[in-house]
Amino acid sequence: MFQHELKIVIVLLLLNVIIRSPDLIEMLVRLFKQFG
Repeated sequence: MFQHELKIVIVLLLLNVIIRSPDLIEMLVRLFKQFG
């Protein structure tokens, strides 16, 4: 359960960062492509 809550917190933080600086979307996409 703790891991699930942690994932939610991380997602919210990522959304907050993306909203503040859209340029990070491209960087996040690159990271997802690397790990995916």
